[in-house]
Amino acid sequence: MTAAKAGVLLPLLLAPFGFSQSRPQLAVPDWLAPFPGAATHTQDLPLGGVEISYRTGAAVKDVLAHYQGLFAGAGEPFRPQMYGPAAVVSATPTGSNLTIQIRPRGANTFVTITCTERPVFHTLQPGDVESAMQKYDQPVYPGPATPMPALAWPAWLPQCDGAPATIHKGVDQFKVPYLQAVFRSTWDRKAIQEFYKDLLNANGYQVYLESSRLTPPDRPAIVAGAYYFGRPGPRWVIRAELTTVEDGVQVELRVEAHR
Repeated sequence: MTAAKAGVLLPLLLAPFGFSQSRPQLAVPDWLAPFPGAATHTQDLPLGGVEISYRTGAAVKDVLAHYQGLFAGAGEPFRPQMYGPAAVVSATPTGSNLTIQIRPRGANTFVTITCTERPVFHTLQPGDVESAMQKYDQPVYPGPATPMPALAWPAWLPQCDGAPATIHKGVDQFKVPYLQAVFRSTWDRKAIQEFYKDLLNANGYQVYLESSRLTPPDRPAIVAGAYYFGRPGPRWVIRAELTTVEDGVQVELRVEAHR
């Protein structure tokens, strides 16, 4: 085989061995305790994972200091990202994606912790390439369609300022079902864009569209990501469109199901 052919085939041969269907036992780390005195609510997420949420009368900076101490005690890097008055902390302990959203609302601070699974990658072993090549000598038949769960608003997708979102359900002109929330925020538009980009990345969505930071104020800024249930195959797409208005930024969040 020539070097050129090998360069073309190698990515195809590596693909079957890059992703493992086996998934680790998912759990929020034991050391990740809520802010003292807060009553928590726990629920399972539709796509796998767990969410813990609560509110506290403490300020955002005090809640951040609480988690900074917990991360230090567990030996985990603590890298909070600030989005206006809110903060997001991301980490990847024990094979999971961990996101902590800390948002002020009125006199309270709302905290949402999501823990979702992430793929396990294995090292390519001797003989794997030869085994993968054999399948290209066999007839290829369409496999069964990958099932996609009913469309639901992700629990980890909030309004950036912490206020409750009003969700509307619809179907567009291409018969694509969607869920939508429209609200206005006083946050800086760039901060909102980064907030949703980081949330998509932290929850397994591949960001495929992102407006430039130099997008003029009179043009909408967009960030969008997709979660695939099989490649190619059904997927959920989340899109945030940000439009500058007189009293801030209008945010349109849309969750779509594509088959």
